[in-house]
Amino acid sequence: MIVIEAMTGKKVMSFDFKNSKHQQVLNLLKQSALSAGKAINKIGILRPRPNEIGNDIEPYVKNALNSLGLNADIPVGPSGHKKAMGYPDILFWFNKTPYYLECKTYNIEKIGTT
Repeated sequence: MIVIEAMTGKKVMSFDFKNSKHQQVLNLLKQSALSAGKAINKIGILRPRPNEIGNDIEPYVKNALNSLGLNADIPVGPSGHKKAMGYPDILFWFNKTPYYLECKTYNIEKIGTT
């Protein structure tokens, strides 16, 4: 968390399963993930390295979040411009609160490795 806070200047909040607002955000993220996954599976994404797919899925995730009214977009960096690369990938809003989302992918065959 310290690295993320240093890179972004934003405070990282711990997820609280007892907090109803956090549960609502989690449910919306689950819906978005399912929707984005279905859209991706219609077309498919082929890359030599699974971690490269993270960049390719971002538009699908943004579209899925936006379909739920979460106003997803590319975050603005310290320069004041939208950033093309770096952390985090997506900014979305829920109940006037900003949330930052990083899209990560992995190869299921490598799930037990670091």
